[in-house]
Amino acid sequence: MPTETTLTPPRRGNLQPKAEDNNGNHNGTNGQNGSALSVAVTQIETVKTGLRDVIIELNATLDLLRAAEREKKASFKEVESVRATLRSLQKVAI
Repeated sequence: MPTETTLTPPRRGNLQPKAEDNNGNHNGTNGQNGSALSVAVTQIETVKTGLRDVIIELNATLDLLRAAEREKKASFKEVESVRATLRSLQKVAI
């Protein structure tokens, strides 16, 4: 009968356990006896800040896209005006 092999599941996400220092404190808790809950709250605040930054960048990009659309419409109207002028000039007989 073949021997059974046990596989460990791969780690998922970016939440990795923190190493302990010589005093038993977890790195990332600034030397305090921070609980897992306080570490999680800190990580959530960090994610929220990052999401706010992304939203600001998305809004800036949206503003640029709207400006580009306005410029496109203005250019289209200008080209149509030039075409109309050319059509009227072609009708003129010398």
